[in-house]
Order: sequence, then C-alpha cells, then structure tokens
Amino acid sequence: MNSDLAKITEVIAKSPKTAYKLLQNIDIPKDDYVNYAEKLRLECIILFTIFRNEDELQNYIKKLEEITKIKDPNLKKSPVYNILGVLENRNQNFNKSIYYYNLSLKYAKSENNPIQKTKTANNLGTLYMQVGLYEKAKEIIQKEIETLEQNEGSIVFPHLYHNLGDIYNQLKNYNRAIYCFTKSIEISKGESDDINLAQGYFRLAKLYKSAKDYINAKKYFEITIETTKITNHQDLMIKSIQELCDINLLENRYGTSLSLIDQIEDYIIENEHLIQNPDIYYLSGKTYHFLSDKQKAYKMYKTYAKKYSATEMESIKIYQDLADIKFKITEAKKNQEKITEENDNLSQKRTEIQRLYNDMFKINEMSRKITKIPDIKYIHEHLYPYLSDLVGLVCLVIYLYDEKSKTITTHLIDKKNIINDKYNESKEIAIDNPNSIVAYATRNKCSIVSNDFQNDIYKFKEDQGNEFYSGTVNSIILLPLMIGDKIIGGISIQSDKKNAYDNNQLNMLKTLSSHIAIAIKNSSELETLNKEIKTRKETQEKLMKTNEKLSRMSYIDSLTKIPNRRKFFDTLHKDIAFNKTNHTEMSILIIDIDFFKEYNDNYGHIGGDHCIKTVATTLNTYLIKNDYFLARYGGDEFIAILNTADYNETKRICDELMNLISDTNIVHEYSTVSDRVTLSIGAFNFVPVKDTEIKEVIQKADEELYKSKENGKARYTIKTCEAIDINEND
Repeated sequence: MNSDLAKITEVIAKSPKTAYKLLQNIDIPKDDYVNYAEKLRLECIILFTIFRNEDELQNYIKKLEEITKIKDPNLKKSPVYNILGVLENRNQNFNKSIYYYNLSLKYAKSENNPIQKTKTANNLGTLYMQVGLYEKAKEIIQKEIETLEQNEGSIVFPHLYHNLGDIYNQLKNYNRAIYCFTKSIEISKGESDDINLAQGYFRLAKLYKSAKDYINAKKYFEITIETTKITNHQDLMIKSIQELCDINLLENRYGTSLSLIDQIEDYIIENEHLIQNPDIYYLSGKTYHFLSDKQKAYKMYKTYAKKYSATEMESIKIYQDLADIKFKITEAKKNQEKITEENDNLSQKRTEIQRLYNDMFKINEMSRKITKIPDIKYIHEHLYPYLSDLVGLVCLVIYLYDEKSKTITTHLIDKKNIINDKYNESKEIAIDNPNSIVAYATRNKCSIVSNDFQNDIYKFKEDQGNEFYSGTVNSIILLPLMIGDKIIGGISIQSDKKNAYDNNQLNMLKTLSSHIAIAIKNSSELETLNKEIKTRKETQEKLMKTNEKLSRMSYIDSLTKIPNRRKFFDTLHKDIAFNKTNHTEMSILIIDIDFFKEYNDNYGHIGGDHCIKTVATTLNTYLIKNDYFLARYGGDEFIAILNTADYNETKRICDELMNLISDTNIVHEYSTVSDRVTLSIGAFNFVPVKDTEIKEVIQKADEELYKSKENGKARYTIKTCEAIDINEND
C-alpha cells in the first residue's frame, strides 16, 4: 500500500477532518488500481461514516465496479471486491455485499493474498452478525482464526477475536466471549497496537455490563478511556463515557451521571463535526430527562431526529413519547420518595414504579434494534429473550397477513425451538379457518387477552386444541399489527401459567407492536422495490438485446452476410474523419464480377447467388484479416475501404484480390476473357483535406472501374491524388 495512504488510516481514528484534508492532497494515478481503490475506500469511511454524507455512495460503487472490469494481470482484484462489499453493506444491500465478499475471497486465494483473505473473511462474518445469523458468523471467523494459528509465522488480527467475542456475547456464552476479548487484548499488547487494545477493553466492559457485573464493567470502561487518551480515539472515548453514564443511571447515581453527561455535552459543542453516532444525542436527551432538564433534553432529541434517515424518522415520535413517560415516572418517583419518609407502606408502589421504569428501558432498547432488522423473519431471535425476561412466556408467535391470497403466515418460537436452534418454524393458515385464533383475530381486527385461556378458548375457535404451543396455554395476549386502518399481521405471547399478564405487560406489548409494524412495513417495501428494480432491469436488458439485434440486421446484406451499402457509408464517414485529422492516405475500391449477366442467364439465379456469395466470402475474409472493410454495393458490385493505405498498399491488395478469386476456380464458360470467374477493379487513392462531396470520391473509383472494363476486363486500374477536399455530410 502507498505509504501516504497508510498514514491516513492512522489519522482517521484521531482526527477525521485532518485525515480528509490530507487525503485530498494525495494524487494516485487511476492505473495504480489497488492504491486508487484504497483511496476511494478511505474517502468513503470519512464521507459516509463520519460526516454521514451518503449522496455520493452510488458513485463510489460505480467507480470501483469499473476497476473490476479492467483486464490487467497486475491488478489485484481481491481488495477492490472487499471494498465493494463494505460499501454495499453500508448501502444495506446485504445480498450484493455477500456476493462481493465471496468474490474477494476467491481472488485472494488465486492472488495468494492471505492478509486480504483474513480481512474479507472478518467483514463477511461481521455482516452475518449484523443480520442476526450468529452461528454462520461464528463459523466463518472461527475457521479463519484456526487457519492463521495453524500457519507458522502468521499473526491473528485482534479484530477477529473482537468479532468472535461479540458473537458469543450475543449468544450469551459469556465465558467464551471473555476468552476472545482477553485474547485480543493480549495480541494487541504484544503488537503495541493501542487502537485495537482500546477496542478490546471496550468490548470486555460491554460484556460485563450485559452480564450486569457493573463493578468490572466500570473498571474496564475507565481503562478504555485512559487508553483512548493515548490514541486520541475520541469516538470510543465518548462511547465509554456513554456506557458509564448508563450504568450510573441504572444504579440511580444521578449526580455522577450529570458529571459524565456534561463531559459529553462539552465534547459535542467543541467537536460536533466529528460526531459519528447520533445515539450520543439520544443518550444525552435521555439523561437530561431523568434529571428533569426538559429544555436540554429537547435540544438533544431534536438533533438526534435530524441525524437519522427518513425511514428511521418514523420511530422518533415513539422514542420521544417513551421519554415523556419516563419523565413522568421520574417525577412520580421523586414525589413518592417524599411520601415514603412518612409512610413506609408506600415502598411497594415505589418498587413497582422502578420496575416499570426499568421495563421501559428494555422496551426502548428492543424497539431500536428491531426497526433496524433488514429481514422480518429474524425478528424472533431478537424479541424472544427480551420478552421472556419482561413478561414471561413459553411461546412467541408473529404472523403476517396477505390480503391478496387471504392467508396468514405464522412464525413460531418456544423453548423447544431454542434448544434445537430453530427460530423460524412457520405455517400457513387460511383467513376463514374456524380452528385458528390468529385467523379469528385477523378477521375481526381485534385484540385477545385472556388469563384463563382454557376456559375462554371456545370463544375464538371451534376445536379445543392448542394451535402453536405443544403444552397447555393458560394465559395469552394477541395484538393485531396495523398500518393505518390496514391489518398486516399480529403478535402473540403465551404462558402456561394462569393470570400471567396484567395491564402493564399489555401496554408494553402495544408499544412494541407499533415498532414491529414499522419494521414489517419497511421490510415489505424494500422487498417490493427490489423486485420492481429486478423486473425493470430484466426488461431493459431484453430491449437492449433486441435493439442490438435489429441494428446488426439493418447493417448486414441478407444474401452475402457481409455489410451492406448503409454500413459502408457509416464506415466511410468515420474513416475519412480519421485520415483527415491525421493527414494520411486511404483508398476506395469498386469491384465488379466480369460477365455476371451471362453467368446468371446461363447458370440460373441459384448459381448466380452462389457465385456472388463465394466471391463475397473470399474477399471479405481476406480484407478483414488486413483490417480493411468490404460491403456489397449492389447486384454483382462490391465496394472496399482501405483505411490508411497508400498507393503501393492499394496495388498489393488489388493483386491479392484478383489472385484469390482466380484460386476459387469458379467455372464460367460464357466469359470472353477466361473460362473462370474474374474481377474488374477501379481504385481511387487520396488524402482527405477539407469539404467537398463524398460522391466525388466514389465517382472517381467508378471511373477507374469503367477504364478496367473498357481495357478488356479481368484487371484493375488505380488513380491516385495527393489530396482531395471531402464533405462528410454527403
């Protein structure tokens, strides 16, 4: 890699604005493909990740795709395809991203580039982790680590262990996750890699936080902050302060939270152009709500809303509604603390408020995650652990309704599925099915809530069997998912215990259902758009192929299959323009089959056609080999263009053409000059200069043909002219 580009990579983590200025001063030639692609990648990191400017994303993708089409044995395509995979991932075009990553892996192997193979494998694993396919992600990254460890002298990159640790964290295998993060820290220390060292500490801290070990979590977040002071990695420093603030809020340490959030606000004011993650504004607004400072909270939420894209803006109102609820809860909590001093009997209510307060936190975090899931069929994997912890359940059902086919598709998850790693068992149900509770709810667009379902089941279906869960369902909440007045599906939680659900859980599920509806709507619209784009592209490709075929047919003579008169004039215009610009000679040849009328009259039209085709094929094959052009001019006449040919070259070509036809040995008993088919040729050699009629050039060649015929046929005559004015518009 270019040494200047390598320095830019180090500067980005410290000061993206400085990195961007330096990058503009680095001139990489476009034929230096690998470094040119690397420069494009660095521009993308700054423009799309840091400054959030996505307007030019498609232009960068097109530039990189053009590089992949270049046929140069020195071009290393594996890093270019890897960068394309990164950009398509950024564009949320996950299938295309996977396609490019696989191409990168293929070329990395053929180019013997193990470092690029590791980078791409890590990116591919990260993508699968993004969309919730953790087992697939784990398989890819674990395999790459094992390969590197088996190769003597190879160093395992710390970020491979970072991502593997993140996967185990999502799978709640905390011991393996701790091992991976500790291993990454160990490697980073050995390589004096402070940037990846900070990342390792940060992930370890996040792990302890998710396991609710707040002592170790705070310890490693503080170590991360100290490490980032060395690397000047400001974004990671801010994230660590965010997490510390969040822990202090969970522990009701509002004073400490205020101190931390003031640090964030100071950083935002001084470095707003460097802020990469809009969630920093969300956390700040959330904290100021807890501290009853609604003015600052509103300012942060407003900035957060502006930073998000249009599809995510649908969720902002819900986020703000939740924040208002939290604010009211906090106010109630403060009033309750005063009353508690006089009456300890109110402690139970305070505990209930605190529980609701914590539950709303979880609902909020869950909602933010599900609205970013690209495929709705993976939503169960994210929802089940949250809902199991919040409301208690043995079965979760999400179903989608197709109004056209009048069918309902259900997606089920229960404890049995989790044990067997089956998250997406599904089945289809007709809308008029009398033995389906989801069909009943969909038909009537109604909610169903029962804490004694075995006694209430007859109200909704004819049989008494359980529709989803193999055990006994005693409590159920079923809510429709609506977009406006239109029902698009529903969500149901079920418990084997009676009286499992109350209004709090019902309200939480209602809040969550609005987010699920948004996620389904976004997923459906994206799928429809992709189908429309695919259909349009296929139609355009068919039309282009048809037009190309018609265009080719309009330029080809139907009998001889060589270019026709129309193609001749198009080619003549281009060749005249070329030779006029370069002040070079060229020649026009008009070729006639001698005594062809006599041939046609005596051998018949079929024989005449065969003769014309044989002559055309023979002349055309030879002229094409010499980079010249031949067309059928009409009847038994042909016309040739000898581009850049001088007088001597024209004479040589005429001799060769006469000899080639002689060698075909086509019998012609009715010719007076030979017993075989012969040619007469008229040639005009000239240098085009200015403007006159093109027909003059053709006329001069025709005059020479006339001379050849007058002088006995079976010969050629060449007229030369040093320069002649040409009018190409003729």
